[in-house]
Amino acid sequence: MNQSAFAELHGVSRKTVTKWKERGWLVFAGDDIDVDASNANLKKYRRDGTPTVTQPVTQPVTQGTKGNKLKTVTLVASDVTPGAGAEATANSC
Repeated sequence: MNQSAFAELHGVSRKTVTKWKERGWLVFAGDDIDVDASNANLKKYRRDGTPTVTQPVTQPVTQGTKGNKLKTVTLVASDVTPGAGAEATANSC
């Protein structure tokens, strides 16, 4: 099984699988991952078995959103209030 398929099997990103590979938790047979041996290592070394290192592929990033609509930088900046004694200035380039 390749790394992309292994990531899909575990519901994680390919980046997570790359981190597992870097840590030596994956067992390879040639270019393919030995699924049974790698799963045994993940169960042995991971605190909770095989949790994700990064967000699952199926979850979108939802920072600064209202509903499903992303805010523009201008709208996000308008929500920022300067602290006491600070003044808002605009720098032009």
